[in-house]
Amino acid sequence: MKNWKQAAAAGLAACMLLTTVPYSVMAKATTGTTTAMSKEQAIEAAKKLVSIPDGYELVEASYYESKDHPGIYGQNSVWTIRFEKKGKPDNGSITFTMHGKTGALLNLNAHDNDDGQGDSAISRDEARTMVKEYLNKLAPDRANQVTEEELPQDFGSGQTMHTFKFVRTVDGIPYPPNHVSITVNGKGQLRNYYCEWTEGLEFPKPVDAISKERATEAFKAALTLELRYQRVYKPDSKDGNEAKLFYGPYREGHNFPVIDAMKGVEIDSFGEPVQPKTAAGYSLLAEKPGEPKVLKDLTQEEAAEMVAAYQLNLSGYKQTSGRYEKHSERNSVWTFEYQKGEPNDPKTHDGATVSIDAKTGELRFFIRHEFGEEPYKFPTNPRLSEEQARQKAIGFVKQAIPTKVHLIALDPLWDVKHGLKTGPAYAFHFVRLVNGIPFRDGTIALSMDPDTGNIKEFFSGGDWNADIQFAPAEGIVTMDQARGKFAEAFPLRLQYLPVFEKGKNPYEQGPQKGVALVYAPPADKYPHDLDAVKGEWEVPEPPKRPVANDIKGHWAEKYLQWMLDRGVMIDKDLKDGKMYPDEGVTRGDMMRYLIKSGFPTNHQWSGRFEFSDVPDSDFNFGFIQSAVNSGWVDPEAKRFRPNDFLIREELADVMVTIMGYGKLSTVPNTFINRYRDITSDRYVGDIAIVSSLGIMTGYGGNFDPRGVVTKAQAAVVINRVWDHLAEKQSSGVYMQ
Repeated sequence: MKNWKQAAAAGLAACMLLTTVPYSVMAKATTGTTTAMSKEQAIEAAKKLVSIPDGYELVEASYYESKDHPGIYGQNSVWTIRFEKKGKPDNGSITFTMHGKTGALLNLNAHDNDDGQGDSAISRDEARTMVKEYLNKLAPDRANQVTEEELPQDFGSGQTMHTFKFVRTVDGIPYPPNHVSITVNGKGQLRNYYCEWTEGLEFPKPVDAISKERATEAFKAALTLELRYQRVYKPDSKDGNEAKLFYGPYREGHNFPVIDAMKGVEIDSFGEPVQPKTAAGYSLLAEKPGEPKVLKDLTQEEAAEMVAAYQLNLSGYKQTSGRYEKHSERNSVWTFEYQKGEPNDPKTHDGATVSIDAKTGELRFFIRHEFGEEPYKFPTNPRLSEEQARQKAIGFVKQAIPTKVHLIALDPLWDVKHGLKTGPAYAFHFVRLVNGIPFRDGTIALSMDPDTGNIKEFFSGGDWNADIQFAPAEGIVTMDQARGKFAEAFPLRLQYLPVFEKGKNPYEQGPQKGVALVYAPPADKYPHDLDAVKGEWEVPEPPKRPVANDIKGHWAEKYLQWMLDRGVMIDKDLKDGKMYPDEGVTRGDMMRYLIKSGFPTNHQWSGRFEFSDVPDSDFNFGFIQSAVNSGWVDPEAKRFRPNDFLIREELADVMVTIMGYGKLSTVPNTFINRYRDITSDRYVGDIAIVSSLGIMTGYGGNFDPRGVVTKAQAAVVINRVWDHLAEKQSSGVYMQ
């Protein structure tokens, strides 16, 4: 068996796409070149790197150059060359990105629909051998400057791909921003090559570096942990959600502190010491809740009237649309769009979006879209001081969500980590407190013009109306214990990281100015959450998809499994582990399938439907609302019949609408009825279109328009429509 595997590996290596001409041979010919390659030279350089398969044609050869700042892959001069399969670009392509002057390969992406999992897929070790051959051929001058960094592998996509990452190493110390990544398929063929490499860097010697033990103590001292409630989600469940207590870092990007290996202090991305700040305590905005705005379900007109009460400075704006949105059983809003000025003049055309809680009338969301000129920066002498803006923000929140003010406090950690000046505005964050502990799923955010005091953005937080069970604040491990567990779980390593000049304003980075020697956890180690009671790590698990034990060997098995793998079908669609694929699909469940399949939705209709047989408590209420808003369902009907089985002519109608042929299907005297059992003109166009496209077909001269759609048939039709939409997009054909 071992000899057979070695022979197989040798055979695969012999049939690799890569030619025997290494990059170094090509690079020698262009070393010292100051002018860009011509189009013809760039194409030939690409062909020398990788053999172009038969049936591929050149479709793109474009050049990018910038003298002011680096562009693609950090280079000022870049050629992009692309080949595709003739007539079938979605089935195969190869794209090269090369340095415009030297011809050095920066990136390569190869795609082929034939990359299946297969029984003869090579092992990880065999793939590693082939990848190292690619590395030596494509980047021989860098192959001895890198060290492999093991990556977690994911084989859940239906394709066997092996990705390897090689990090630049200087004197045994890694510099993670510079690396080479290579991916091969199950046959060992090159599918991706990516190289990021910065020339001309000077790396400080680790002669006077502090010890790892001293760095670890500095790391623990700089680690800003927060005790907080965090929601534990139960997939596809609307009730029974709970919030548990966790310790986790509170910092932008959820990154760990970086410790200067020479000075033993935390530094930022500019290489400057981070000044420690102590956050103030939490102080609730009020001792008791305010009076509710309303206690009923608002109509669209009533919700629109309430917008004016919030003093959002919408004078001169015109309401252009309104729509009802139900996000969960307990959260529904009316959302309105406003505009002013000339639509084609960006200097006068402004817009705004406002969302009002449909049950309480409280403000849920607001954003103003205004024309502005770069760079966005905070005014030197704002009319409002920080304290004046803070008090104005508190007053606005009290007015916007009066029934929640006894649960809300200004977030002191936001001020410590970010400051109040964000871009051209003051920014304030408020946090919901439970048992005196922050619950950040309910974070309230507000930004304000520092001169006028006008509110620019407001978000009232999510799931205020959700029935969440909060764990008692008892038996919590100490902060020092939590810091120790983080330091133990994410050990530091000595590494190089880039430091940057400051940009045009304090909120952006400028060009790289050098390299710092630091202690930090590996770059791919992101913080998990520590259970504050158990003292154990909470590692997110992928959602568990239901398993149907009665679809193996079914004629639609592949399509049904697709529905399960993507969460389109859930536990609710199974009974005792069985899907019963030949049973009918209800009209309500079909709307859920369509929405969760990811078909594009839009807002062709605004308002809340009034179906007498679809109460708010219906499991599929939100999906039916989305289908109505997208124009898939007639909103004027009195009843929807969500529990009735969907029939074939109805499925044809909705799928034609989704594909963009809804108007075409209704043009009189356009379609020929080819089926004996189609007696009504209503669905003739829809049935003709799905039949001609092969999405739904008849048998023996009949279409069976009143036949019940089964789960298996629904899965097949959804997949076929997705295939058609992909083909339509690639061909540039669009129709409404």
